[in-house]
Amino acid sequence: MGESMNMQLHKLLIVVGVLCSCGLGGCDRLRSAETIVLRGEQQYQKGNYRAAQGDFKTALEKEEGNLAARSYLARISYHLADFEAAQHELDIATAGGARDPDLLPLKYQILLARQQYDEVLKAIDSETSLTAVQRLRYAGQSKAAMGQVNDALVAYDRALLITPNDIDTLVAQATLLASMGETARASAVVDTVLKQDQNHAMAWFMRGGLLVAKGDLTEAKVALETAQKLGQQQLNWAEQARLLATLADVGLRMRDPDATARWITALDGRAPQSPVAFYLKARLALLNNNANDALAQLQKATQQGDYLPAGLLLANVFMLQSSFGQAEEQLNKLRNDHPDNAEVSKLLAQLYLATKRPDDASKILPQAGQVTDVADAQMDWLRGQTLLATGSTDAGVAMLEKSVASAPGDVPRSLQLARTYIAAGQRDKALALLNSLPADAGGGQRQSLLMLASVMGKRIVDARRDIDALLARYPEDSPLHAAAGTILVQAGDTQAALPLLSKAVTLDGKNLDARLALAALYLRANQHGQAEQQLNAVLAQDTKRTLARIGLANVALAKGDKTQAAKQLEQAIGADPAAVEPRMQLAQLAIADKDMPRAIALLQQAVTASKNAPAVLNGAGQVLFQAKSYEEALAYFEQAAASGLKVARINAALVNLALGQNVTARQKLEASASDAETRLQATAILVEQEVREGKLDAALQRIERLREAKVPAQIVDELSGDAYAMASQLDVAIIRYERAAKVEASQRLAIKQFRTRVSGKMLNSMTPLNAWLAAHPGDIAVRRLLAQQLLSSDDHAAAAREFERILADSATRNPAELNNLAWLYQQLKDSRAETTAHEAYQMGGDEPAIADTYGWILVNAGKTAEALPILQKAAAVAKTDLEIQYHLAAAQAKNGQKDQAKALLQDILANQQAFASRVEAEQLRQSLGK
Repeated sequence: MGESMNMQLHKLLIVVGVLCSCGLGGCDRLRSAETIVLRGEQQYQKGNYRAAQGDFKTALEKEEGNLAARSYLARISYHLADFEAAQHELDIATAGGARDPDLLPLKYQILLARQQYDEVLKAIDSETSLTAVQRLRYAGQSKAAMGQVNDALVAYDRALLITPNDIDTLVAQATLLASMGETARASAVVDTVLKQDQNHAMAWFMRGGLLVAKGDLTEAKVALETAQKLGQQQLNWAEQARLLATLADVGLRMRDPDATARWITALDGRAPQSPVAFYLKARLALLNNNANDALAQLQKATQQGDYLPAGLLLANVFMLQSSFGQAEEQLNKLRNDHPDNAEVSKLLAQLYLATKRPDDASKILPQAGQVTDVADAQMDWLRGQTLLATGSTDAGVAMLEKSVASAPGDVPRSLQLARTYIAAGQRDKALALLNSLPADAGGGQRQSLLMLASVMGKRIVDARRDIDALLARYPEDSPLHAAAGTILVQAGDTQAALPLLSKAVTLDGKNLDARLALAALYLRANQHGQAEQQLNAVLAQDTKRTLARIGLANVALAKGDKTQAAKQLEQAIGADPAAVEPRMQLAQLAIADKDMPRAIALLQQAVTASKNAPAVLNGAGQVLFQAKSYEEALAYFEQAAASGLKVARINAALVNLALGQNVTARQKLEASASDAETRLQATAILVEQEVREGKLDAALQRIERLREAKVPAQIVDELSGDAYAMASQLDVAIIRYERAAKVEASQRLAIKQFRTRVSGKMLNSMTPLNAWLAAHPGDIAVRRLLAQQLLSSDDHAAAAREFERILADSATRNPAELNNLAWLYQQLKDSRAETTAHEAYQMGGDEPAIADTYGWILVNAGKTAEALPILQKAAAVAKTDLEIQYHLAAAQAKNGQKDQAKALLQDILANQQAFASRVEAEQLRQSLGK
C-alpha cells in the first residue's frame, strides 16, 4: 500500500512538473491549433501584435494549412509595415480558399503600400467581388500616386456620387487635395469624415497636417496626439512612424525640446535607424544649440541612404558655422544626385550670395519666364536678392515684391523688403508696408524700421515732428521709443535721446537693447554709475549678453582700471566661448601693455572662434595695423580679401603704403576703384596719394570719372573739395564744399567748411557750424566744436552760452566741459563759477586740471584753507604743469605759508617754460621778499 501511494505521488509530481514547465498560459503542445488561433485573435484585438504573431506562427507549426492563422499573419505583417511578408501570407491564404471578407481590401492596401499601381489597375478590372465604389477608390489612389491627378479626382467624384459619405473615399480625396495645396477643400472633407467617425485616426492625422500647413501648431498638436492614440490599432507602423515624425516636427517648431525628444524616442521604436529619426535628432540638437551633435546625427542620416532633407540641413549647418567650403561640397553632391530639385538650387544660391558671388547665384536660379506658374516665394526672393547684388535695383525690388505678395504672412520677409525699400530710398513704399504689419512684428524690428523710414531724407527738425507723431500714436511702445532714441543719438541729439531711451526701459524692463543704448549714452557722458546700473540690469536677465560685459569693460577703462576691464572681458568669453569682440579688446589691452605675443594669440583665438569669418580676419588686421605690426596685419587683410571681403583689399593696400610698397598698394587700390562696392573709398585714397605727389590735375581727373560712374554730384564735389584742401587751394575747396552742401547738407560738410575756413584764416569761420546748428540744434558734436572754437577765440560769453546748451541735459554733462564752463564763469565774474567747478570736481576730481580750476576759484573766493588740499593734490600729480604749481604757491602765500610759497615759486621761475601766469608769479615772488 505504501509503495502504491509512493508511485501515485511520483506520477502526480511528474504531471505538476509538466504543467509548471508549460507556464502560466498553459502548454501549447497540449492545445489544438484552433485554441492557439483563438488566443492569438484575443491578443490581436488588444493590439498586442507581436504576441499575436507568435501565436499564429505556433498554430501554423501545428497545422500548416490553418487559413485563419495565415489571414491574421497577413494583417499583422501589414500593420508592422512588412508588406512583402503580408503579400506572402495573403497569397497562401487566398490560394487555400480563405473566406475572410477583410482580405480583399487588405489585398489592395498591400499593393498600394508596395507601390504596385499598375497591378492595382489590372486587378480591379477583373475583380468581381469589388463594389463600384471600391473599384473607383483604388483606381483613384493609384492614379494619384502615378501623378494623374485629374483622373484621380474624377474617380473620387464618381465614387462619392454613388456613396456620398464613403469614409475611405473621402480620406483618399482629402489626401490628394492636401498634396495639391488645396488646403481649404481638404480641411472641409476631413471635417466631413470626423462628423461621421470621431475615432478615425487617419482623418485626425490629416487634420493635424493641414493645421501645421496653416501655422496653427497648438491645434495641430492636439489633432496629431489624438491620431496617435487612435492609430495604434488603425494605422500600420509606417503610418505611425510618419505620424510620430510629424509630432516631433511640431515639437521642434514650437521649440519644445522635451516633447520633441519623447516623440523621437517613440519613432525609434517604430523605425529604428531611420534617416528621418536621425534628421529629427539633428534638428533637436540645433534647438539645444549643440551644432556638433547635429552634425553627427546628420552624418548618420546621410549614411543610411539618400535622404534629401538631411543632406540639405547638413549643408545649412555648415553654412551656419561659416564652413562655406564644406557646405558647397555637400550641395554640389546633392545637385548631382538631384539635378532638378529646386531646394538644392535655392540653398546653393544662398551660399553664393553669402560669399559675395551673385553671378554664380544667377546662373543656377531660373530667370523670370523660365519657371512654372506655381508661386515660389523663396525662389522669387533669391532672384530678387541676386538682381540687387548685381546692380539691377529696380528689377530686384520688383522680384522681392512678388515674393512677399505670394507669401503675405511671412513677416520676416516683409521686414526685409522694408529694409530694401529704405536702402533704395523708397520711403513711401517702406512706410506703407510697415504700417500694414502688426505692431509687434519682428519683436520690435517693425518699429525701428518705421522710425527710420519716417525720418529718412529729412532735416532733423522735420524728422523730429515725424518721431513725435509716431510716439504719440504708440505712447506705450517700448521698442518704438528705443528706436527713436537710437536715431536721435545717431543724429547727435543726445539731449532728446536720453528721455526716450529711459522711457523705453521704464515701459519694458526686459528691453535689453534699450538698456544697452542707454548705458552707452551714460558712458559717453562719463556718468559711470548710471551706465553700470543699466549694464548690470542687462546681465541680471541675460548672463550671456556679451555687449553688457564689453560695456562694463569700457566703464572700467574710462575709470583707468585695466584690471577690472580685463576681468569683464574674460567673463564675457567664459559666458560665450565663441565671443569674438572681447578677445579683440583684450588684444588691444595687451598691445597697450606692450605684450605683443599675447595680443597676437588673442587675435588668433578670435579668428578661430569665428571660424575664419572674413569680418573678424579684417578686424584682427585693423588691431595689428594700429599697433604698427604691419606684416601680421597684412597677412590677416589678405586672408580676409581672399575670402571675399572687398574692403580688406583696401586695408591691405594701406599696409603696403605704410611699408613703402607703393606699386603693390596702387595695384590693389586701382582694382578696388573699379569695383562699385569699394569705388569711393579706394578713389579717396588714390586721390590723397596723387595730391601728396603733387599730381592735383591727375587727382581731379580721377574724381571727375566718378561722375561718369553715376556717383551723386554732391559726393564728387565733396571729394574734389578734399583734394583742393590738401593742395592748400582753400578758396576753391570752400566753393566745392558749399556746392555739395546745397544738394545735401551734412554734419561732415559743415565741419569741413569750418576747418578749411580756420586753416585759411577766413572771415566768418564759424558760420558753417552756426548754420548747421540752426537746422540741427541737438547736434552736440558740432556744438562742442563751436564751443571750443569760441573758447580758443577768447569769446568767453558766447563760449559759455554754448557750453550751457551742451550741459543742459544730464546725458551730456561731463566733468571736462563743466570745468570749461566754470573757468568761463570765473572770467566773466559770474557767481555760478564755484558751484559749477564743485560739480565738475565731484565728477572728475582725479583729473588735475579739474581740481586746479575748483581750487583756484576757491582761492579767489577767499576760501584758501579749503582750496589748499585740493591744489596740493593736483600739483602732486601734475608736477610739470607750471600754471597749477603757481596756483598752489599763490594759495600757500595767502594762507601765510610764505616760505613754502617762495620755494615753490623759485622752482617754477627757474624753469624757462612759458605759462599763462608767469608775470603774476614773478610779481608774487617779489612781493614775498627775500
